[in-house]
Amino acid sequence: MKRAVLNQVILYSNPRTASYRTIDKYQIMLSIGKKEKINPSTRPCQEVEILIKLRNSLILYEPEYIESKFKNPDAQLHRFEKYLNRKIELNPFATELDDFYPTKIISYSCCDWAINSTTQFIGDFNKKIIKSTS
Repeated sequence: MKRAVLNQVILYSNPRTASYRTIDKYQIMLSIGKKEKINPSTRPCQEVEILIKLRNSLILYEPEYIESKFKNPDAQLHRFEKYLNRKIELNPFATELDDFYPTKIISYSCCDWAINSTTQFIGDFNKKIIKSTS
């Protein structure tokens, strides 16, 4: 049994696992364990995808032009504003002149949303792992 699992891990590890998205790595683990995969259209899965993009955008920062709503009311919404605007409370210390990203989203509410989204995703993953074994 252990050898079969090891062979599956080796199969998925070539090319290196860094080439897989985070959600795909969870899908691979479920596949190796012959468990039902996570539905990517579910809320927890979609929120974790957004969270990963937000994390990458903040940590692996690359300058980008963000047109200010204050200067141009017709400016397009930032990609995170489209998704997070109704999910989180904005930074109470941000002014009306501050841009949505990153200033207005850096808040307790954003951290709370991130923790809750991750906890829900991991909970769903654990249920799938345990489901068939009990």
